[in-house]
Amino acid sequence: MTFSPTTALQLLVVFQCAFFAVFLLVRRSRFDPPTNLSLSAILGLLAAHLGTMLLQQAGRIAWGVTTAQLSGLLYGPLFLVFIRSLTFRRRLRPADGLHLLPVGLAFCFFVAGVLAPELLAVAVFISLGAYLVLAMRTIHRYRWVLASTRSDVRRIPYSWLSFAVAGLLVVYVVDLASFIAGEVGQRDSALLTTLLSAALLIYVTGFVVGALEQPLLFSGVSEEERTLVSAQKVASLGPEELEDLKRLELFVAEKRPYLDQQLTLLDLARIAGMPARRLSRLVNRGHSQTFSEWINDHRIEEAKRLLSGAGTASSTILDVLYRAGFNSKSTFNAVFKERTGLTPGEYRRRAQY
Repeated sequence: MTFSPTTALQLLVVFQCAFFAVFLLVRRSRFDPPTNLSLSAILGLLAAHLGTMLLQQAGRIAWGVTTAQLSGLLYGPLFLVFIRSLTFRRRLRPADGLHLLPVGLAFCFFVAGVLAPELLAVAVFISLGAYLVLAMRTIHRYRWVLASTRSDVRRIPYSWLSFAVAGLLVVYVVDLASFIAGEVGQRDSALLTTLLSAALLIYVTGFVVGALEQPLLFSGVSEEERTLVSAQKVASLGPEELEDLKRLELFVAEKRPYLDQQLTLLDLARIAGMPARRLSRLVNRGHSQTFSEWINDHRIEEAKRLLSGAGTASSTILDVLYRAGFNSKSTFNAVFKERTGLTPGEYRRRAQY
């Protein structure tokens, strides 16, 4: 095998994945153990997989189907474990062992000599595609739980989560295209292999480095928060609940707990002396809003009062947003424009004339 730019890229990806896998294991990380181990396992498997394929291309290994290629069936389950433990603090359970069943069956077929390389490749693509869908569903659920239980959800770096899934999807599509091109004997299969190596290099770097720079993401949501959201299934409030909703609104208007920038549904339930599940239901069903939307509505009303008040004419927009309970200028501007159709500066100018 000649040493080509593609080979150089592949070697770089192998060493990069191996380095990050070891780095995550030896360095104290903000990840929980299942999150850290699953990410390290993904990177270690990828390094072993690509390294073995390079040895095959060099003629050092003659196997048509290798155990490293069989490990491709593990990428999807490991990625799902990573996403679930990251977002929901989900620990490994005995039932998670069922995800290893396809790997075990494929290994048995491999030992028996009845597993064709093409069939294995198809199985890997189907497996990874299915787990990508499950990962996207998990992230969607995570965002919904956050919006239903916390007031500062716009600070959560969803862009990194989107990159984690969308980037893997890009790698998946390029890899699938490379496989199909190779099977039908297309000349551009070598180009696709180079693109795949480049995509992997960019993705792994962005994935790991980006993950280590997102401290807000790794708090996850608790089992209690997830349970609260799961309970909201009955359509409308009864007469007693409507009275509770009125009392809750009076309490919020008088005490203004929304001025706390880090307010959560559990915090409000505690200071209001109300069961968290009941409070969640009152907000979700009584206002057809998430907790975050409801709290931000109160904060916007507070900001409008401050922006239009003569006593706060000398206050800056930054002063106003902090006093209203927001903790980010970008979040404040976005929410204010959504609710009023105006920027804070435009609203202040109109209110003063």
